[in-house]
Amino acid sequence: MLKNTFKYFLLILLLACSLTGAFSQDLKERLNLFYKTLYKPMASKPEIVDSLGFNISNKVVKPAGDGPFPAVVLIHTAGGLANGHIKKHAQNLLAKGYVVYVMDSMGPRGYSVINESTRSMFFPTGVKDAYDALDFLTQQTFVDKNRIYEAGMSWGGFVATLLGSKTYAIANGAKQRFRATVSFYSSCSYGPYKMIYEDTDMPVLMLLAGADRELKHGTCFKDLEEYKKNGMPVDFHIYEGIGHGWDKMGENQYGYIYNEEITKDSFNRMVEFFEKNK
Repeated sequence: MLKNTFKYFLLILLLACSLTGAFSQDLKERLNLFYKTLYKPMASKPEIVDSLGFNISNKVVKPAGDGPFPAVVLIHTAGGLANGHIKKHAQNLLAKGYVVYVMDSMGPRGYSVINESTRSMFFPTGVKDAYDALDFLTQQTFVDKNRIYEAGMSWGGFVATLLGSKTYAIANGAKQRFRATVSFYSSCSYGPYKMIYEDTDMPVLMLLAGADRELKHGTCFKDLEEYKKNGMPVDFHIYEGIGHGWDKMGENQYGYIYNEEITKDSFNRMVEFFEKNK
C-alpha cells in the first residue's frame, strides 16, 4: 500500500537528499515548496469529546479529572481509521492516564486510502498535521505541555521518525517539539534512501516487523546500530518473524496477521518509552 506513496515522495525529495540521507538547505526549500503547492489544509478542526464513539476522526479525549495529563497524538496507517486497532490503542492509552488525540489526515480531505493518486498525502502532510495537533494540545489546560508524544502505525510510523528531525521542525515553523515519538512497523529506508536523518535530535523508538513483506528493511537494522553508536536518540526493537500490521484484525487479505502477544508487548514498550522520556 505504501510502495507507490514512497515512489512519488522520493521524486519530490530525491535531489534534496544525498545518498547518506543528510539534510540540506535545499531540502528545507523543497519542503517549503511542497507545503505551498501540494499540501491541502484539513477541512475540519479537532473536537474534544467525553468518550470515543463510532467516529474517532480528529477527536481528543482525556482521563477523568483536571490534569494536567501527558498526551499522545495517535496517527493511522495508509488505510486510515477503517480498522479498529487505532481506537483500541487510544482506549488503552486513555486507561494509562494519557490524553489522546486521534489524528485523521485522510478523512477530512476525502481520502480512504493513501496511494499513488493522493500526492497531497505525502509524509510532509502528516508531519504538518502532527505539529498542528501538537499546537492544539499545548493550548489545553488539561494537557502537560512538556509531555506530549506521538505514536504512528506504518504511514504514521514514518511521520514519527520524521518528527524527530530538526529540519522538518524548522520547515514547519514548529513552536514546540514532541517529547518523544514511537514508530510501529515502518522502516528507516526505502531502497538506498534513508527515512531517518542524521539531524534527528528528539527521542524516537522504532518497533519493527522483522518479517515485513510490505516494507523492505534493507540495511535498516545495521544502520540503527550505527545511529545508536553515534549518539543519535534512536532506539529500536525487532520482532523477529513478525509481519506488517501485527495489531490489525480482519485484514488477512493484505497479509496482516494479528498477533495478540506482540500487540500487547509493543503497546507496553511504547508506554515505557514515554515514561522514560518525561
